[in-house]
Amino acid sequence: MAKSLSFVRSKSLSHVFEKGVGGRHSDAGFTVAVFGGTGQIGRNLLTRMGREGVQAIVPHRISDKKVIHFKPMADLGQFNFVEFYDIRNDEATEKIVEHADVVVNCVGRTFATRNYALDEVHVTWPEKLSKICKKYNKERFVHLSAYGAHRHSESLFLKLKAAGEVAVKQNFPESVIIRPARVFGRTDDYITLMRFYPHIWGNYFMGKKWGEKRPVLKIPIHVGDVGQAVLNACRMPKIEGQTFELFGPDAFYLRDLFAFVMEVKDYVNPDELRHAFYSPKQIRQMPLGILKMYARAWDMLMIMGEPPLDKTIVELDHQTEVPTGLPGIKDLGIERDQQGKLFDFILDILRPWRTFDSYFGTMDDVPHPTPVDLEKYLNPDNSAKRDVVGDIGRDLLTN
Repeated sequence: MAKSLSFVRSKSLSHVFEKGVGGRHSDAGFTVAVFGGTGQIGRNLLTRMGREGVQAIVPHRISDKKVIHFKPMADLGQFNFVEFYDIRNDEATEKIVEHADVVVNCVGRTFATRNYALDEVHVTWPEKLSKICKKYNKERFVHLSAYGAHRHSESLFLKLKAAGEVAVKQNFPESVIIRPARVFGRTDDYITLMRFYPHIWGNYFMGKKWGEKRPVLKIPIHVGDVGQAVLNACRMPKIEGQTFELFGPDAFYLRDLFAFVMEVKDYVNPDELRHAFYSPKQIRQMPLGILKMYARAWDMLMIMGEPPLDKTIVELDHQTEVPTGLPGIKDLGIERDQQGKLFDFILDILRPWRTFDSYFGTMDDVPHPTPVDLEKYLNPDNSAKRDVVGDIGRDLLTN
């Protein structure tokens, strides 16, 4: 491991100060160790670091050939990859942290494997990393958590995320916690995994909690905005010890969002039907417990090291997302009109999963879900009856 770290540049006065006019060929003046940099959010974080001349140390467990495409993201020598890294190797972790100014933890998993249990990934590891950061007196530690993390949550994943936050705050009180809502983007575990939800003969099933009176509200955020927010959290002054919740620019009811995704994925122009067996799509609801059992069956099927769908994903998909009063993405320097919108990326996300027979039309032909007024949702007017189904749900939802 010492040999793997031998190429990391040592601190010098020429590296402490910013150099250049900004951008890829500049030096931002600080080094960030990104644990979990090969994941979805980590990749987007590295992309933005490379654009702004931030040097990065990226430990990973995969083959060097699988990270070779990361190198053009930054100028020559700015990204330093540490091969065959293991989070149980305390000595290696200390050497990586020692060479960095800021440490970012993007390590996360929604399912357990034979090698790592969920509590080791979300509690033991953040606790150990925060202790090491405190030992070496790092400038900042940014920990990526999840929206809804609470010790009384019904989801084991969110309970463990909350326990990890507590451990991090105890060891490194100045840590910055980031809680993003559900994240969409290429190869995400949100929009793309909806295709694994049960469906048969044009009937698409989503879950419904027992006794649920209000529809589930989702405020998804683009992965690029999360990456930029984490990068801003690495260098913004006077945010030590704060917890941020990140939401997208638009809110949707889950059933409208689910119907929209299915429309985009399997859209067929009625005037150009290829076969006589086409049946119109219907969005139906089933008990959430049964849907979790269905996901549990997928959880036992490992494809290339991970299940196509797991119970945690279903739980997160059916969790209402509303602001709780914590600082948001605007406090990290990103305005609402600068955020990526789902309509602009949905076709790019689902393009690989659209079948040939369904490959008709453009986004203009697909009915869009109506964004929800968040203020009205949080403060409903009892004197007026409000339609909570939405445009797509009104046409497709059948109970």
